[in-house]
Amino acid sequence: MAEYIIGIDGGGTRTRGVLANLQGEIIGHTQVGSTNYHSVGLESVEQSIKQIIDQLAGDERRTQLRYICLGLSGVGRPIDFERIGSVLERLGIKDKTYLTNDAVIALIGGALAESGILIIAGTGSIVYGMDAKGNIARAGGYGQFLADEGSGYRIGLKGLIAIMKAFDGRTPPVSFSEPVLKKLQLESPMELVTWIGGLSNVKEEVGKIAPFVLQAAENGDRAALAIINEEIAELVLAVKAVVSRLNFTESSGLIDVVLTGGVLENNIFYFNKLSEAIKLNLSQCNPIRPKAPAVIGAVVAGMQKLNIKPDEKILENLLQSFAKISQS
Repeated sequence: MAEYIIGIDGGGTRTRGVLANLQGEIIGHTQVGSTNYHSVGLESVEQSIKQIIDQLAGDERRTQLRYICLGLSGVGRPIDFERIGSVLERLGIKDKTYLTNDAVIALIGGALAESGILIIAGTGSIVYGMDAKGNIARAGGYGQFLADEGSGYRIGLKGLIAIMKAFDGRTPPVSFSEPVLKKLQLESPMELVTWIGGLSNVKEEVGKIAPFVLQAAENGDRAALAIINEEIAELVLAVKAVVSRLNFTESSGLIDVVLTGGVLENNIFYFNKLSEAIKLNLSQCNPIRPKAPAVIGAVVAGMQKLNIKPDEKILENLLQSFAKISQS
């Protein structure tokens, strides 16, 4: 009788779930909304997890369901595990579920290896690492007021500050001022004060300014380049901190550093500059694009918890079947 694993990648915007057999063949997938309980509440998270399991396993395969791996955004502190643990208990699946942070499964999927480092630079940012012994370290990821270095938010915010400084005459003019004002349908930099004060989601909206700063940097704008170089230096520093706290040895070879997140994935200039900085400052690190999405990492992590080591054949099955089912 076939046995199955469910892998779940729970993000702040969407949550993906897949059903795979123990040979690595994905036979079902589904998607629901956010499962970050800080944003939507525990009741909504419970309903979403139940919906995924019902849709993927149903009554037919529920008894054959061996394991579930849940990688959820917003889960990192003991209180988070306690609260989501109570949800899993009510659903009757706690004893066969591995609950972790979404960065862990993004790393496992991105590197498709037992160890590596993950940089997520989207609206926010975090650096996450895991060595071959399963030790985990992180740097950043503390939100817009305390961290988010290298993120769209930080780049966008510094861009807005640069516009205001140039408007005052404290610094030379910046080439991205006019494009930003046009995008926001504003007449003058002074209107930015009212605009930013009226935002309900400051982080997301300010993050949308980042592409203008990145484009200006690519075109040689000195202020924009300074912003990008500062944020890249912060990410490199975070990677160094993570490497120093983990047990990476010379015999391990190069450490894969997975670069992901909206800002990195959508801007080749930023991706290349960060890659170059990592190679220059950390000779033992090898920056790469993700080899597989986080939801595949969830399946791999679930298999590892069942003491199944995904070999090349299983990984090949996962990648091929996921590509096939994603197109359907």
